Amino acid sequence: MRRSGHRARAVSPRRLAGAAAFVLLAATTPLLTGPAAGAAPRVPACSADPTARLASVPSPEGFLGFPLGAGQERVVTNDEVRGYLGTVDAASDRVVTGSMGTSVLGQPLPYAVVSADDNVRRGTLRRIADDIRSLRDPRRTSQQKANGITEETPAIVWITANVHGGEKSGADAALKTLYELAAGLFCEVERRNDNLVTIIDPILSPSSTGTNVLRYPTGDTFWANGYTVGGDVLKGTVALVDEPTGAGRAVLFAFNPLFRAYNENGLHLVANALLHPGNGGARRASGVDPARAAAATAPVAENLGGEWRPFTIKVAATDLPRAEAVVNRFTSTARVSVADGSAHLVIPNPDGLQVDEHPFLGDLVRALRAERIPLRSVVG
Repeated sequence: MRRSGHRARAVSPRRLAGAAAFVLLAATTPLLTGPAAGAAPRVPACSADPTARLASVPSPEGFLGFPLGAGQERVVTNDEVRGYLGTVDAASDRVVTGSMGTSVLGQPLPYAVVSADDNVRRGTLRRIADDIRSLRDPRRTSQQKANGITEETPAIVWITANVHGGEKSGADAALKTLYELAAGLFCEVERRNDNLVTIIDPILSPSSTGTNVLRYPTGDTFWANGYTVGGDVLKGTVALVDEPTGAGRAVLFAFNPLFRAYNENGLHLVANALLHPGNGGARRASGVDPARAAAATAPVAENLGGEWRPFTIKVAATDLPRAEAVVNRFTSTARVSVADGSAHLVIPNPDGLQVDEHPFLGDLVRALRAERIPLRSVVG
Protein backbone atom coordinates (compact mmCIF):
# COMPACT_ATOMS: atom_id res chain seq x y z
CA MET A 1 0.00 0.00 0.00
CA ARG A 2 1.62 3.25 -1.13
CA ARG A 3 -0.07 6.35 0.27
CA SER A 4 1.99 9.49 0.61
CA GLY A 5 1.92 11.57 3.76
CA HIS A 6 0.55 14.51 1.72
CA ARG A 7 -2.43 13.84 -0.54
CA ALA A 8 -1.89 15.33 -4.03
CA ARG A 9 -4.82 16.60 -6.11
CA ALA A 10 -5.05 17.40 -9.81
CA VAL A 11 -5.51 21.15 -10.46
CA SER A 12 -6.72 22.66 -13.76
CA PRO A 13 -4.50 25.23 -15.62
CA ARG A 14 -7.20 27.90 -15.14
CA ARG A 15 -7.17 27.39 -11.36
CA LEU A 16 -3.36 27.46 -11.37
CA ALA A 17 -3.38 30.76 -13.26
CA GLY A 18 -5.87 32.23 -10.82
CA ALA A 19 -3.80 31.05 -7.88
CA ALA A 20 -0.65 32.59 -9.38
CA ALA A 21 -2.39 35.96 -9.82
CA PHE A 22 -3.57 35.85 -6.22
CA VAL A 23 -0.04 35.13 -5.00
CA LEU A 24 1.35 38.09 -7.01
CA LEU A 25 -1.27 40.43 -5.57
CA ALA A 26 -0.69 39.17 -2.08
CA ALA A 27 3.04 39.72 -2.45
CA THR A 28 2.48 43.43 -3.10
CA THR A 29 0.38 43.89 0.05
CA PRO A 30 2.29 44.90 3.22
CA LEU A 31 2.07 42.27 5.97
CA LEU A 32 0.50 44.64 8.47
CA THR A 33 -2.36 42.54 9.78
CA GLY A 34 -2.66 39.09 11.38
CA PRO A 35 -5.42 36.49 10.96
CA ALA A 36 -9.01 37.73 10.89
CA ALA A 37 -10.66 37.84 14.29
CA GLY A 38 -12.46 34.58 15.07
CA ALA A 39 -10.74 32.67 12.28
CA ALA A 40 -9.91 29.04 13.03
CA PRO A 41 -6.22 28.55 13.85
CA ARG A 42 -4.24 27.15 10.94
CA VAL A 43 -3.21 23.54 11.50
CA PRO A 44 0.56 23.46 11.03
CA ALA A 45 2.28 21.12 8.59
CA CYS A 46 3.83 17.95 9.96
CA SER A 47 6.88 18.35 12.12
CA ALA A 48 10.21 16.58 12.33
CA ASP A 49 9.92 16.82 16.12
CA PRO A 50 8.43 13.61 17.63
CA THR A 51 7.19 15.58 20.66
CA ALA A 52 5.23 18.18 18.64
CA ARG A 53 1.49 17.96 19.37
CA LEU A 54 -1.66 20.01 19.00
CA ALA A 55 -2.13 22.12 22.10
CA SER A 56 -5.92 21.94 21.70
CA VAL A 57 -6.00 18.19 22.46
CA PRO A 58 -5.48 17.40 26.16
CA SER A 59 -3.15 14.64 27.22
CA PRO A 60 -4.49 11.80 29.39
CA GLU A 61 -2.42 13.05 32.30
CA GLY A 62 -3.72 16.59 31.85
CA PHE A 63 -7.34 15.40 31.73
CA LEU A 64 -7.06 12.92 34.61
CA GLY A 65 -4.79 14.97 36.84
CA PHE A 66 -2.33 12.16 37.57
CA PRO A 67 0.41 10.34 35.62
CA LEU A 68 -0.03 7.03 33.83
CA GLY A 69 2.38 4.16 33.50
CA ALA A 70 4.98 2.42 35.64
CA GLY A 71 4.70 2.94 39.37
CA GLN A 72 1.25 4.55 39.22
CA GLU A 73 -1.12 2.79 41.60
CA ARG A 74 -4.15 4.90 40.72
CA VAL A 75 -6.50 2.96 38.41
CA VAL A 76 -8.32 4.87 35.67
CA THR A 77 -12.04 4.31 36.16
CA ASN A 78 -14.53 3.43 33.43
CA ASP A 79 -16.15 6.87 33.74
CA GLU A 80 -12.77 8.57 33.36
CA VAL A 81 -11.95 6.55 30.25
CA ARG A 82 -15.26 7.47 28.66
CA GLY A 83 -14.80 11.10 29.66
CA TYR A 84 -11.37 11.29 28.06
CA LEU A 85 -12.59 9.71 24.81
CA GLY A 86 -15.40 12.26 24.58
CA THR A 87 -13.03 15.14 25.28
CA VAL A 88 -10.57 14.05 22.59
CA ASP A 89 -13.45 13.54 20.14
CA ALA A 90 -14.55 17.14 20.70
CA ALA A 91 -11.00 18.51 20.43
CA SER A 92 -9.65 16.61 17.40
CA ASP A 93 -10.96 16.30 13.83
CA ARG A 94 -9.11 13.00 13.59
CA VAL A 95 -11.31 11.18 16.13
CA VAL A 96 -14.87 9.87 16.29
CA THR A 97 -16.16 7.91 19.28
CA GLY A 98 -19.13 5.74 20.13
CA SER A 99 -20.33 2.75 22.11
CA MET A 100 -20.46 -0.85 20.85
CA GLY A 101 -23.08 -1.83 23.40
CA THR A 102 -23.00 -2.78 27.06
CA SER A 103 -21.26 -5.38 29.20
CA VAL A 104 -23.00 -8.10 31.19
CA LEU A 105 -23.45 -5.68 34.10
CA GLY A 106 -24.66 -2.84 31.89
CA GLN A 107 -21.40 -0.87 31.59
CA PRO A 108 -21.00 0.93 28.22
CA LEU A 109 -18.33 -0.42 25.85
CA PRO A 110 -16.72 2.72 24.36
CA TYR A 111 -14.45 2.93 21.34
CA ALA A 112 -12.54 5.61 19.47
CA VAL A 113 -11.72 5.65 15.75
CA VAL A 114 -8.67 7.76 14.90
CA SER A 115 -7.21 8.44 11.47
CA ALA A 116 -6.60 11.32 9.06
CA ASP A 117 -9.48 13.80 9.18
CA ASP A 118 -10.48 12.89 5.61
CA ASN A 119 -10.74 9.21 6.59
CA VAL A 120 -12.94 9.58 9.66
CA ARG A 121 -15.81 11.31 7.88
CA ARG A 122 -18.91 9.14 8.14
CA GLY A 123 -19.28 8.40 4.43
CA THR A 124 -15.55 7.74 4.00
CA LEU A 125 -15.41 5.36 6.97
CA ARG A 126 -18.31 3.42 5.54
CA ARG A 127 -16.60 3.18 2.16
CA ILE A 128 -13.33 2.03 3.74
CA ALA A 129 -15.18 -0.63 5.74
CA ASP A 130 -17.03 -1.82 2.63
CA ASP A 131 -13.78 -2.01 0.65
CA ILE A 132 -11.99 -3.99 3.35
CA ARG A 133 -15.01 -6.27 3.76
CA SER A 134 -15.03 -7.02 0.02
CA LEU A 135 -11.50 -8.43 0.30
CA ARG A 136 -12.95 -11.30 2.33
CA ASP A 137 -15.05 -12.57 -0.59
CA PRO A 138 -13.06 -13.57 -3.69
CA ARG A 139 -16.32 -14.63 -5.38
CA ARG A 140 -17.31 -11.00 -5.95
CA THR A 141 -13.93 -9.26 -5.82
CA SER A 142 -11.56 -9.67 -8.75
CA GLN A 143 -7.83 -9.75 -8.28
CA GLN A 144 -7.54 -6.39 -10.02
CA LYS A 145 -10.08 -4.79 -7.68
CA ALA A 146 -8.41 -6.38 -4.65
CA ASN A 147 -5.05 -4.98 -5.72
CA GLY A 148 -6.57 -1.53 -6.06
CA ILE A 149 -8.14 -1.71 -2.61
CA THR A 150 -4.93 -2.81 -0.91
CA GLU A 151 -3.02 -0.10 -2.77
CA GLU A 152 -5.31 2.85 -2.05
CA THR A 153 -7.44 2.00 1.01
CA PRO A 154 -6.17 2.50 4.57
CA ALA A 155 -5.76 -0.66 6.58
CA ILE A 156 -7.88 -1.12 9.70
CA VAL A 157 -6.13 -1.78 13.02
CA TRP A 158 -8.10 -2.81 16.12
CA ILE A 159 -6.49 -2.28 19.54
CA THR A 160 -8.19 -3.71 22.62
CA ALA A 161 -7.19 -3.33 26.26
CA ASN A 162 -8.26 -4.43 29.73
CA VAL A 163 -9.74 -7.83 29.13
CA HIS A 164 -9.33 -8.08 32.93
CA GLY A 165 -10.68 -5.19 34.95
CA GLY A 166 -7.79 -4.91 37.39
CA GLU A 167 -5.01 -4.75 34.80
CA LYS A 168 -4.55 -1.02 34.47
CA SER A 169 -1.62 -1.04 32.04
CA GLY A 170 -3.85 -1.81 29.05
CA ALA A 171 -6.15 1.18 29.51
CA ASP A 172 -3.16 3.43 30.26
CA ALA A 173 -1.46 2.41 27.01
CA ALA A 174 -4.70 2.73 25.01
CA LEU A 175 -5.29 6.31 26.18
CA LYS A 176 -1.68 7.27 25.46
CA THR A 177 -1.94 5.74 21.96
CA LEU A 178 -5.15 7.66 21.27
CA TYR A 179 -3.50 10.91 22.38
CA GLU A 180 -0.43 10.45 20.19
CA LEU A 181 -2.52 9.72 17.07
CA ALA A 182 -5.10 12.44 17.80
CA ALA A 183 -2.67 15.23 18.70
CA GLY A 184 0.70 14.32 17.22
CA LEU A 185 2.21 16.67 14.61
CA PHE A 186 5.20 14.40 13.93
CA CYS A 187 5.38 13.43 10.25
CA GLU A 188 5.41 9.75 11.19
CA VAL A 189 2.07 10.23 12.98
CA GLU A 190 0.63 11.86 9.87
CA ARG A 191 1.87 8.98 7.71
CA ARG A 192 0.32 6.43 10.03
CA ASN A 193 -3.02 8.23 10.09
CA ASP A 194 -3.03 8.51 6.30
CA ASN A 195 -2.46 4.78 5.95
CA LEU A 196 -4.35 3.39 8.95
CA VAL A 197 -7.78 3.59 10.52
CA THR A 198 -7.08 2.75 14.16
CA ILE A 199 -9.94 1.56 16.35
CA ILE A 200 -9.15 1.72 20.06
CA ASP A 201 -11.21 -0.25 22.58
CA PRO A 202 -9.70 0.90 25.89
CA ILE A 203 -11.84 -1.23 28.26
CA LEU A 204 -12.80 -4.49 26.60
CA SER A 205 -14.29 -5.84 29.82
CA PRO A 206 -15.49 -2.99 32.05
CA SER A 207 -17.45 -5.39 34.26
CA SER A 208 -14.51 -7.75 34.76
CA THR A 209 -13.04 -7.72 38.25
CA GLY A 210 -11.12 -10.95 38.25
CA THR A 211 -7.81 -9.93 39.77
CA ASN A 212 -6.63 -11.85 42.81
CA VAL A 213 -5.73 -9.52 45.67
CA LEU A 214 -4.07 -9.85 49.08
CA ARG A 215 -6.22 -8.45 51.90
CA TYR A 216 -5.10 -7.70 55.44
CA PRO A 217 -6.52 -9.90 58.22
CA THR A 218 -10.05 -9.07 59.30
CA GLY A 219 -11.99 -11.36 61.57
CA ASP A 220 -11.23 -14.99 60.78
CA THR A 221 -9.99 -14.34 57.25
CA PHE A 222 -6.28 -14.10 56.51
CA TRP A 223 -6.08 -14.16 52.73
CA ALA A 224 -9.01 -13.95 50.38
CA ASN A 225 -9.27 -14.51 46.65
CA GLY A 226 -11.57 -11.85 45.30
CA TYR A 227 -12.09 -8.70 43.32
CA THR A 228 -10.28 -5.41 43.14
CA VAL A 229 -13.73 -3.86 43.39
CA GLY A 230 -17.08 -5.30 44.42
CA GLY A 231 -15.65 -7.58 47.11
CA ASP A 232 -19.05 -7.79 48.77
CA VAL A 233 -20.04 -10.26 46.04
CA LEU A 234 -18.01 -12.90 47.92
CA LYS A 235 -19.78 -12.49 51.24
CA GLY A 236 -21.50 -15.65 52.44
CA THR A 237 -19.99 -17.84 49.71
CA VAL A 238 -17.53 -20.71 49.93
CA ALA A 239 -14.36 -21.27 47.96
CA LEU A 240 -14.19 -25.01 48.52
CA VAL A 241 -16.49 -27.86 49.56
CA ASP A 242 -15.09 -31.16 50.89
CA GLU A 243 -17.58 -34.03 51.06
CA PRO A 244 -17.21 -37.74 51.89
CA THR A 245 -18.22 -39.79 48.86
CA GLY A 246 -18.20 -43.59 49.04
CA ALA A 247 -14.80 -44.73 50.27
CA GLY A 248 -13.20 -41.37 49.45
CA ARG A 249 -13.93 -37.69 49.35
CA ALA A 250 -15.01 -35.18 46.69
CA VAL A 251 -13.50 -31.71 46.66
CA LEU A 252 -15.41 -29.04 44.74
CA PHE A 253 -13.85 -25.65 43.94
CA ALA A 254 -15.85 -22.48 43.31
CA PHE A 255 -13.10 -21.47 40.85
CA ASN A 256 -10.57 -23.17 38.61
CA PRO A 257 -7.55 -23.88 40.86
CA LEU A 258 -5.32 -24.41 37.82
CA PHE A 259 -6.65 -21.81 35.42
CA ARG A 260 -4.34 -21.73 32.39
CA ALA A 261 -1.99 -24.05 34.31
CA TYR A 262 -1.28 -21.42 36.98
CA ASN A 263 -1.55 -22.59 40.58
CA GLU A 264 -1.71 -19.11 42.14
CA ASN A 265 -5.51 -19.35 42.32
CA GLY A 266 -5.31 -21.92 45.09
CA LEU A 267 -2.45 -20.47 47.12
CA HIS A 268 -4.76 -18.44 49.34
CA LEU A 269 -6.46 -21.66 50.47
CA VAL A 270 -3.12 -23.11 51.48
CA ALA A 271 -2.27 -19.90 53.32
CA ASN A 272 -5.55 -19.95 55.20
CA ALA A 273 -5.13 -23.60 56.17
CA LEU A 274 -1.50 -23.38 57.26
CA LEU A 275 -1.15 -19.86 58.64
CA HIS A 276 -4.57 -18.95 59.97
CA PRO A 277 -6.80 -21.97 60.59
CA GLY A 278 -10.27 -20.80 61.52
CA ASN A 279 -12.10 -21.58 64.76
CA GLY A 280 -8.96 -22.76 66.55
CA GLY A 281 -8.58 -25.69 64.20
CA ALA A 282 -12.03 -27.12 65.00
CA ARG A 283 -13.20 -29.75 62.56
CA ARG A 284 -16.68 -30.57 61.34
CA ALA A 285 -18.31 -33.62 62.83
CA SER A 286 -17.75 -36.80 60.83
CA GLY A 287 -20.49 -38.07 58.57
CA VAL A 288 -22.70 -36.42 56.01
CA ASP A 289 -24.74 -33.36 56.88
CA PRO A 290 -28.47 -34.30 56.68
CA ALA A 291 -29.36 -31.26 54.59
CA ARG A 292 -26.67 -32.08 52.06
CA ALA A 293 -27.67 -35.71 51.99
CA ALA A 294 -31.24 -34.67 51.19
CA ALA A 295 -30.02 -32.37 48.44
CA ALA A 296 -28.02 -35.22 46.93
CA THR A 297 -31.18 -37.31 46.54
CA ALA A 298 -33.16 -34.50 44.86
CA PRO A 299 -34.05 -34.98 41.17
CA VAL A 300 -31.42 -33.80 38.76
CA ALA A 301 -32.39 -30.57 37.02
CA GLU A 302 -33.43 -30.94 33.42
CA ASN A 303 -30.57 -30.65 30.93
CA LEU A 304 -31.34 -27.73 28.64
CA GLY A 305 -28.83 -29.01 26.10
CA GLY A 306 -25.22 -28.34 25.34
CA GLU A 307 -24.32 -28.95 29.01
CA TRP A 308 -22.94 -25.50 29.93
CA ARG A 309 -23.78 -23.95 26.58
CA PRO A 310 -27.45 -22.95 26.52
CA PHE A 311 -27.93 -19.33 25.47
CA THR A 312 -29.35 -16.86 27.96
CA ILE A 313 -30.85 -13.53 26.97
CA LYS A 314 -31.38 -11.08 29.82
CA VAL A 315 -33.83 -8.18 29.58
CA ALA A 316 -35.72 -6.00 32.03
CA ALA A 317 -38.67 -7.82 33.58
CA THR A 318 -40.99 -5.14 32.20
CA ASP A 319 -39.79 -5.99 28.67
CA LEU A 320 -40.43 -9.73 29.05
CA PRO A 321 -43.75 -9.87 27.11
CA ARG A 322 -42.24 -8.12 24.10
CA ALA A 323 -39.07 -10.20 24.30
CA GLU A 324 -41.04 -13.45 24.48
CA ALA A 325 -43.05 -12.44 21.42
CA VAL A 326 -39.82 -12.00 19.44
CA VAL A 327 -38.20 -15.19 20.78
CA ASN A 328 -41.29 -17.21 19.91
CA ARG A 329 -40.76 -16.34 16.24
CA PHE A 330 -37.59 -18.43 16.32
CA THR A 331 -38.15 -21.17 18.92
CA SER A 332 -40.76 -22.57 21.28
CA THR A 333 -38.24 -24.18 23.63
CA ALA A 334 -37.09 -21.11 25.59
CA ARG A 335 -37.42 -21.25 29.38
CA VAL A 336 -38.20 -18.08 31.32
CA SER A 337 -37.35 -16.96 34.85
CA VAL A 338 -37.64 -13.57 36.56
CA ALA A 339 -35.46 -12.32 39.43
CA ASP A 340 -34.37 -8.93 40.78
CA GLY A 341 -36.13 -6.96 38.06
CA SER A 342 -34.60 -8.95 35.20
CA ALA A 343 -36.04 -11.66 32.97
CA HIS A 344 -33.86 -14.52 31.71
CA LEU A 345 -34.81 -16.36 28.54
CA VAL A 346 -32.76 -19.58 28.33
CA ILE A 347 -32.59 -21.19 24.89
CA PRO A 348 -31.46 -24.84 24.75
CA ASN A 349 -28.40 -25.61 22.66
CA PRO A 350 -28.38 -29.42 22.38
CA ASP A 351 -25.57 -29.50 19.84
CA GLY A 352 -23.31 -27.28 21.95
CA LEU A 353 -22.85 -24.81 19.09
CA GLN A 354 -20.75 -21.68 19.35
CA VAL A 355 -22.59 -18.37 19.11
CA ASP A 356 -21.42 -17.71 15.55
CA GLU A 357 -22.42 -21.24 14.47
CA HIS A 358 -25.97 -21.12 15.81
CA PRO A 359 -28.68 -21.15 13.11
CA PHE A 360 -30.76 -18.28 14.49
CA LEU A 361 -29.20 -16.63 17.56
CA GLY A 362 -27.68 -13.75 15.58
CA ASP A 363 -30.96 -13.06 13.79
CA LEU A 364 -32.80 -13.27 17.12
CA VAL A 365 -30.58 -10.64 18.73
CA ARG A 366 -30.99 -8.36 15.72
CA ALA A 367 -34.77 -8.81 15.87
CA LEU A 368 -34.83 -7.87 19.56
CA ARG A 369 -32.85 -4.72 18.82
CA ALA A 370 -35.11 -3.88 15.89
CA GLU A 371 -38.02 -3.95 18.33
CA ARG A 372 -36.04 -1.55 20.57
CA ILE A 373 -35.86 -4.02 23.45
CA PRO A 374 -32.78 -3.15 25.56
CA LEU A 375 -30.58 -6.21 26.10
CA ARG A 376 -28.91 -6.43 29.49
CA SER A 377 -26.77 -9.35 28.36
CA VAL A 378 -26.51 -12.21 25.89
CA VAL A 379 -24.52 -15.15 27.23
CA GLY A 380 -23.56 -18.20 25.23
